[in-house]
Amino acid sequence: PVILAVVIVAISWLGAAGLGERLTDQSLAEDERFNQWAQSVRMVADYPVFGTGGGNYVHVFPLYRNGGLRPLLYDHVHNDYLETLVEYGVLGFLLLGAAIVACFWKLLSAYRWRHDFFMRGMLFGALAGGTALLIHGFLDFNFRIPANAAYFWVLMGIGVVAATLPHREPLNLGSTGRVSS
Repeated sequence: PVILAVVIVAISWLGAAGLGERLTDQSLAEDERFNQWAQSVRMVADYPVFGTGGGNYVHVFPLYRNGGLRPLLYDHVHNDYLETLVEYGVLGFLLLGAAIVACFWKLLSAYRWRHDFFMRGMLFGALAGGTALLIHGFLDFNFRIPANAAYFWVLMGIGVVAATLPHREPLNLGSTGRVSS
């Protein structure tokens, strides 16, 4: 409820004029990004196992490009998952995906059994932040920005630490301020 209230206040203060127009301005069928994706899928078919190599999308895409796109330099697919498939192939995609799934599995399972309020909060934050970044990766080249990729893996690291850190009883400070046993 507090977050919802903050969002409502922010929208009221900043204004939402034009937001509806911006969201309905382009239909999905007219979005150039989807046309680029369709052309990029052909690259995956030609380089299925190992891909074209990291960072080579900008060099290989012009060979697969056909009509329907503006005359621009397309250096990213605007979809991290498709770009990973293009550049690293199915093998690289599965290896990276397995690492991400393993982290999320560890965090989710620990979230279910951890009873420490602070650690559960850390796990929830890592899961929420990681999920948001993964969702963002569907429509942008989010993880091609080093700060975003580092932030994602730091979140996963915080979550793994919160999942594996042993539970410790709080110190019992008596009225003297000394640790009592």
